[in-house]
Amino acid sequence: MKKVLVLSSAHPWDDERVFNKIAKSLKKRYETVLCAVAEDDLQVVDGIKIYGLKKLSRAKRYKNYSKIIRIVKEEKPDIIHFHDPDLLLLALYFKLILKKKLYTMFMKTTP
Repeated sequence: MKKVLVLSSAHPWDDERVFNKIAKSLKKRYETVLCAVAEDDLQVVDGIKIYGLKKLSRAKRYKNYSKIIRIVKEEKPDIIHFHDPDLLLLALYFKLILKKKLYTMFMKTTP
């Protein structure tokens, strides 16, 4: 089964759109991992593994990048779903360096 990693550096893990609409929907067809703002570093909810990121202002969200890169290297997802535009710099890194398939909320294609 393919693995999808959903990334959101701005929204809490239990945000209606991020968890209920995106992650739970993907869980029906893929192994799903979520990386979003949360106090706990790692938890499993409804069969979805959740990695927590620090809640930071938009200007400081880059401080979560090293943790996100570590999670991507550890989880080895087949597809990375970006929820926030401030993660686009990381998208370039994952696409060009790690050769990952990407999907964003602002693209018209589906995984």
